[in-house]
Amino acid sequence: MASSTPDIDQLEARMRPGALSLAGFLGPSESLRAVMAADDLAMQRTGVTFEALAVAIEALIAAASASPTHEALVNGTHHVRIQQYLGFQICPWSPDPQHVQCMGRGLHFSSLQWRVESLPRGQVLQGPGLIVHLMHDHHFCEGRESPYRVDPVALAELLGLV
Repeated sequence: MASSTPDIDQLEARMRPGALSLAGFLGPSESLRAVMAADDLAMQRTGVTFEALAVAIEALIAAASASPTHEALVNGTHHVRIQQYLGFQICPWSPDPQHVQCMGRGLHFSSLQWRVESLPRGQVLQGPGLIVHLMHDHHFCEGRESPYRVDPVALAELLGLV
């Protein structure tokens, strides 16, 4: 039976390198609250919501997912490529990460990595498919020390939302 939503100490423990992810969602000593507060402030300054950002990247990932080559040119402005993997990444907010995935948007992309190039801007970003869910449902973009972090402002710029 699944337990309730994890508290901040449980979340941080799950996000450390070697717990739910070899590289970790946070660095060894990063504060989840501090990372999320900084990203929230940055997003407020852009005027873009985490939800809008997640929906925009989700649309690009979906376009590449629907292609037999796992690549797509979307609106003539963004080239997106995905790499599909076996298994899937568990969300750290899951009530029982050993048995149950979290609930919410974008979890069907938790088994892939994506790379998006903005052709007009010449800008490239890449990240995990789980970021759709993490941004949309938890307002989390991974820690600054995580190799899988997706900077929300850089992504908003790449997608032409700011």
